[in-house]
Amino acid sequence: RPNLGQISVENGRVQVTGAIAVMEINGILAKMIFERNRERNPFFVEESYVIPWMFDYLSPHGLVMKLNAEKTPITDSMAAEDFRFWDDYENKLFAHGDFATDYMAQKTFSKLRCAIAGLYAVRDRPADAEKAFAQAIRLSPESPEAHYRLVQEVLGPQKRFDEAIAAMMQFRERLPKFVEICAALTT
Repeated sequence: RPNLGQISVENGRVQVTGAIAVMEINGILAKMIFERNRERNPFFVEESYVIPWMFDYLSPHGLVMKLNAEKTPITDSMAAEDFRFWDDYENKLFAHGDFATDYMAQKTFSKLRCAIAGLYAVRDRPADAEKAFAQAIRLSPESPEAHYRLVQEVLGPQKRFDEAIAAMMQFRERLPKFVEICAALTT
């Protein structure tokens, strides 16, 4: 039975609080929909929060991931195609003059890349994960998620502690810019 976090009943209605609890429920609902429809319809995922049961079924698919009907290994050719796509897309984004100053676009594309990098990490493809997280950092140098996940999912498990510290120090140097951007977005 999953840990659903804090649940209460108010006026005859069930209330669930907390992002993790809500995502647990979303994961259960997504699995029910998937199980009933996976042979009839393709599914694609843009990861907001990780839904662990999906990992064995996911493969990179452009900006998002495909949720395959059956468990699917990530092959070298899949990874190569993914990097060709993202290398081309990254070049197009940086060629677009507005991208350099559009924090929300940078954050969005970095988040999309982090999701696929995380998939590589979970599927025991650390070199691919590291390369994809590096790309996510290039897309948004102020991204806390990209730096943190690189350290947590790649460098830490490989005991590459000096590199992990360097990555966090790199983010720390970007922190004033990150705080400035956040302040500008809230005013």
